Amino acid sequence: MTQLEISALSKARLKHYVKLHQKKFRDSEGLFLAEGLRTVRELSENIPDEEMLVALLVRAGEPDGKRFFQTHKGKVFSINERECSQLSGTSTPQGIFGVFRQLSQTETLVPAGGGKQAKSFIVALDDVQDPGNVGTILRTAVWFGAEAMICSSGSADRYNSKAVRSCAGSIYGIHHYGVERLDLELLRLQKLGYSIASASLDGKDFREFTSWSEKQVLVIGNEANGVSEPVLKLTDRLVRIPHSGSKPEKSFIVALDDVQDPGNVGAILRTAVWFGAEAMICSSGSADRYNSKAVRSCAGSIYGIRHYGVERLDLELQRLQKLGYSIVTSSLDGKDFREF
Repeated sequence: MTQLEISALSKARLKHYVKLHQKKFRDSEGLFLAEGLRTVRELSENIPDEEMLVALLVRAGEPDGKRFFQTHKGKVFSINERECSQLSGTSTPQGIFGVFRQLSQTETLVPAGGGKQAKSFIVALDDVQDPGNVGTILRTAVWFGAEAMICSSGSADRYNSKAVRSCAGSIYGIHHYGVERLDLELLRLQKLGYSIASASLDGKDFREFTSWSEKQVLVIGNEANGVSEPVLKLTDRLVRIPHSGSKPEKSFIVALDDVQDPGNVGAILRTAVWFGAEAMICSSGSADRYNSKAVRSCAGSIYGIRHYGVERLDLELQRLQKLGYSIVTSSLDGKDFREF
């Protein structure tokens, strides 16, 4: 890709886009900034409408820039190294940025007069403050078919650059919105037939419940303090998802291949426990799961399942294959899991 193929980004636009690191400016403009080839590519491939993509900013000489120029003509701009550093939210700029539109906040999940479908599962975040956790939970909610995710005003902004990186392009996967008071929104949903379940260490083992509401909200609380008192008062049941001590007939293991953010490692560990994984394996390049940030993110789940590190993840996976395990790798180039 030569400099002549795409226009240079103007100083006015650069100044405008740099401001997107500020939540107030993101909200007033209805835009957000994404960084990195993987994140930008997945977002651009999953936008509900081409108008949701505002601009793609590519560092001069970036080998992957030509692909974007061919598919999004007129929206690709060249930036130099200094401009790249100004736009980046990391110490090592990745060279590719995307400016996207936020989902509309005016859309309501369920009409005030009643529900729109027989079965519905919603995730609600009650002051989850780490943006990496917010992004990871959003990504997991999309994977497991949630209809929506609701965020309290005390939760981290889901359009924060770290949250956007953590959700790996899933930000357009489901409807998600913020509310000033989560308790009032949950009360509204209860009146529409939803049952409220709050995750808690003091909750009842989820396997002991013989039935579940067809319309269910799962509330995930603050990393340090759990679910807030106003939300607890509305809660229909407290649930706890422990690890089974017996060897299961079916085994599911999560493996992290150089996941470097400790907040993400902790959030994935917490999610793995919730969904009944037997273990979590970490490559030597992954963040330490006993890092204080990882421990906060996993919110007490560090004892929920076995987890261990290996020097060579490929050799450990090869060992597991010999024991009958099948290896599935998450990839932008992979087949939609629902097609299997």
